[in-house]
Amino acid sequence: MTLLNTWGRSNPAGKPKPKPKPKPPRPFYHVRLVSTPSNAAVFKKVGRRRKKIGRTPLTLKIKPGKSMRLMLAHGARGDTWITVEPRGDTNKDLTKTVRLKKKSYGGGIPGSNPGIPGSNPF
Repeated sequence: MTLLNTWGRSNPAGKPKPKPKPKPPRPFYHVRLVSTPSNAAVFKKVGRRRKKIGRTPLTLKIKPGKSMRLMLAHGARGDTWITVEPRGDTNKDLTKTVRLKKKSYGGGIPGSNPGIPGSNPF
């Protein structure tokens, strides 16, 4: 006995639908880089130089088994170096969140640190 489905094609009774095949692994990890505060400049070390690759939030593609050394810079917050080493399933999207700390200048008493502009009382 055959049944007609709603599109007019016949479907043998009792035959289950085929299961979807699992997705093949992606050739790259997709890593979303987020910083607090946002809009930090992201640099990649190339040889002895730095190459700007964008601003946060940013999505990176990294090959399995590889890592990426990055520098984040945001105004008075200074430079922060991080290493992104994704692991696990390449089909999952990963997120790396970085909290940028404010620069702290030592002292607080005028003249206590002569290397900082504005600290000389004379």
